[in-house]
Amino acid sequence: MGNNRIGILAVQGGFDLHVECIQSLACSHRLVRNPEDLNNIDALIVPGGESTTMQWIMKKNGLFPAIKTALLNNSLPCFGTCAGLILAATTIYNDHEDSHNDEGFGYAPMCVTRNAYGTQVDSFETDLNIPHIQEKFRAVFIRAPRVLSHGKEIKVLARCEKDPVLLQYKRSLFTTFHPELSNSLAVHKYWLDLIGNR
Repeated sequence: MGNNRIGILAVQGGFDLHVECIQSLACSHRLVRNPEDLNNIDALIVPGGESTTMQWIMKKNGLFPAIKTALLNNSLPCFGTCAGLILAATTIYNDHEDSHNDEGFGYAPMCVTRNAYGTQVDSFETDLNIPHIQEKFRAVFIRAPRVLSHGKEIKVLARCEKDPVLLQYKRSLFTTFHPELSNSLAVHKYWLDLIGNR
């Protein structure tokens, strides 16, 4: 087991499956629901879910600014999946709208749009080739966001057709799909290796 404790944001969404992934990789974790839960963690997973609902809950209890400070000022590594990617971005567009809101953490230099592929019924699965991680990774896309553009500091690790779907920024990782729904722990393990946990 590594020495780092992984915080898992647990205000809404699919955090429980990330807990199972982290436990399967023999790492310690802590559920993050309040600002004080950020104490004594070395990295943070922000799961998929309803990004606007997650924003509302976190702003109500002061967790939103606490996470933003931890990311921007304390260089806390994070792993954001689907809604987690949306919240981490510097610019967020609403689906099929021209207006955007700047209510994310403003951490990773990405411009993203919510629900870019359509509604729940437009969800899909596909095999991704992720060099150095896994040749055939079965990726599940559920009301997935799309990365419209990103800064040169971001490394694209995988694409679905032309769209970036797995991105690395410093020691942080972001996916537009749900790796916790795969039968593989390869993406989680890559991130843990990235932060030096294994």
